[in-house]
Amino acid sequence: TLFRSKRSVAHMPPPRKPRVLLSLGKTTEEVCRLCLPALGCREVGASEPCDLRWIVGEKDLETALQAEDRALVNKFPGMRELCHKAPFARLLARMAQLYPADYRFFPRTWVLPGDEVPSGGRRRLIVKPNDGSQGDGIFVASGWDDVRSKIAAHGGGAREYTAQEYIAKPLLLGGLKFDLRVYVMVTSLLPLRVHLCREGLARFATTPYEAAGRELTAHLTNYSLNVRTSTFAHNDDPLDGAHGSKRTLSATLAELQREVAGFEPVAFWQELRSLVAKTCVAMQPTLQHAARRRAQSGLPGGSDEESRCFQLLGFDVLLDARLRLHLLEVNNNPSLSLDTCEALEQPATQPRTAKASRAETSSTKAEIGRASCRERV
Repeated sequence: TLFRSKRSVAHMPPPRKPRVLLSLGKTTEEVCRLCLPALGCREVGASEPCDLRWIVGEKDLETALQAEDRALVNKFPGMRELCHKAPFARLLARMAQLYPADYRFFPRTWVLPGDEVPSGGRRRLIVKPNDGSQGDGIFVASGWDDVRSKIAAHGGGAREYTAQEYIAKPLLLGGLKFDLRVYVMVTSLLPLRVHLCREGLARFATTPYEAAGRELTAHLTNYSLNVRTSTFAHNDDPLDGAHGSKRTLSATLAELQREVAGFEPVAFWQELRSLVAKTCVAMQPTLQHAARRRAQSGLPGGSDEESRCFQLLGFDVLLDARLRLHLLEVNNNPSLSLDTCEALEQPATQPRTAKASRAETSSTKAEIGRASCRERV
């Protein structure tokens, strides 16, 4: 047992604030600078040693890993490539072959060109370019002939695509299709440690859903697509789960509990935890292989036991009419941009004037740092 006198404690130097180097992009600058003071950190310049290097682009990853200060780094080597749509689809397809009962949450997905596809048929599919993001190049096709013609119209075989089975009966809220963005923090690969944020976003289509309809904004929930429409509705109230094209996850779950028979938040979180855990278990060997290859090549960031990396991921999931969750994709670089920002929590003596931002992670920026909103998967 170690005993310290009051005198020795009084003469101890004050703890040093953790030093953070921000390699900033337009999607991270505001939220990072808002969070640093709240977390007791201070920003330092590029020439100073630091405890955490927050990078945006992959080009900064090698520089961060080779820095002599051995600071923490907010990206894993290999994660970006793994989360591209084609490699991720192949990975989950292999897991579904090995463990069909455990990985049925991922809709059947084909990689084009390459995978053998059914001949003919009118199966509806959502097609995305492998390297696309924010709705770039995405389209809905009604059968494989339609897929081929639309890929040809988009430039032919110059890009790799994924074609994913369309969830035929999505759960609707207020007559609109929606998906959910949930935030997952991976803090270690060996042992695998994953944390699930209890707040996130619900992103709504802007055209009422009709199964046979042809409007993209009825079938696709991408923010970058729907925000351009005249029917996009801003919602500045984080407690309002009934209105707006973008709502907080917590408010949306409360609205589902009120409006949808049989929906139970406890069951939702249990299924979501299982989905996230199984997905991360599937991803772990590929990321560890990338680390081993770095170690064998003498590159930093290659030791699993001494890994300095962690990463925030965005999981996009969708509920169907039977209240089952489906994983659509995993985003390795979820946007952290803000339009407006106000505290979601205030002392009880002050009037509540909370607002939610209209940006991609507006409602999450204050929640993600609160221990009450995190749980271990």
